[in-house]
Amino acid sequence: MFVKSLPFHVTGGMETHAWSLAKGITKRGHKLTIITTKHPRNIKRERKERIKIHYVGNITACYQTLANKISSQHTSVFCTFGKESLEKFRELNEENRFDIVHSQSFVAWSVIEYLKREEIPLVTTVHGTSISDLITFWRVNRVCPQMPIAMLKLLYNFLAFDLPVIRSSRIVIAVSDTIKKHLVRFTLKDSNSIVVIPNGVDVSRFHPSIQTDSIKRKYGLTGKRVILSVGRVDKEKGIQFVIRALPNILKRVKDVKLWILGSGSYSQALKNLVRKLNLQDKVLFTPYISDEELPRCYNACDLFVMPTIRLESFGLVLAEAMACEKPVIASRIGGVPDVIQDGIDGILVSPGDINSIYKQIVTILNDQILARKVANNARRSACSNFSVQEMVNHTLEVYEMVLMGKQD
Repeated sequence: MFVKSLPFHVTGGMETHAWSLAKGITKRGHKLTIITTKHPRNIKRERKERIKIHYVGNITACYQTLANKISSQHTSVFCTFGKESLEKFRELNEENRFDIVHSQSFVAWSVIEYLKREEIPLVTTVHGTSISDLITFWRVNRVCPQMPIAMLKLLYNFLAFDLPVIRSSRIVIAVSDTIKKHLVRFTLKDSNSIVVIPNGVDVSRFHPSIQTDSIKRKYGLTGKRVILSVGRVDKEKGIQFVIRALPNILKRVKDVKLWILGSGSYSQALKNLVRKLNLQDKVLFTPYISDEELPRCYNACDLFVMPTIRLESFGLVLAEAMACEKPVIASRIGGVPDVIQDGIDGILVSPGDINSIYKQIVTILNDQILARKVANNARRSACSNFSVQEMVNHTLEVYEMVLMGKQD
């Protein structure tokens, strides 16, 4: 498996997905090797959960804003990693030939010609493409003076990395129906060679029966109505719209606290906005939380929000909050509507619509019957549609289909 980064690099949806899938594969008795970017502590290789991991390249991959993603550094990360990952893969394959290669997004671009020569099948999970990044960049930074260069570089990434990997893959796994449609439209990949397997959540770990008293005391949330946001803090994630809606929310609901859990390039701008609106005692910024504490954080909230304006592929944090039986409000954009059934197991709002965000938050916080109904349905949906066990099972079925030659 080729992965740009793992939870040891940074916590994010793709990293969580890849590591959960890897552990699930080995638990079913298969041998798995991961090639990823440089370890933060310069470890070259290690074995975790029976998984062999090799760290190559001279730059540690990390979450990047769209602005960084279009910089020359973005290309240098992949060029450096590409050369060393190909060398490492050749070395490992000569020692013990691999049956199949799985690329998380387009990280295996450097080995596709080698795979063709060796007749080793490639499967790729697509979490989004450079075209979706381009569309998001246009929406978020329309007046940016670097717009023409940015769009050209993202288009280059699509042509140089995304397309070759997609076209070389026996089967492409899309994490949502929306991503599948996106791939068919922009890559002309045969829809029969694209299967949809949603990201999976460990519903036995993310569940509603978790004590929250200690976490509420720790962060000063006792007696508060908590609105939670989890994830990378970038402009495209849209939490600024909730902050702008908060003064009106506070007029209708008492003791509300907005909890922003995560870090990113937009953190300081959000703190400036909070000061400007005089909301310092109503907004809590927590840059980091341990992986062990995360389920307790979800359970400590009354409502989870994901007001993104990004063309999201899925939104793993939504599924985690739903598994914890929490009502969720999220933007109607990208693959989010594939996760949430509006009005049934969550609420969808128009991206960037402050008034709609305000109204729906007030409705959920003031209508406990509705909130409980949505939350109960959310837990059922997470268990039925987004469990990590189902994700692993369906992925292994794809491997078997490829190895049995049922997909040319």
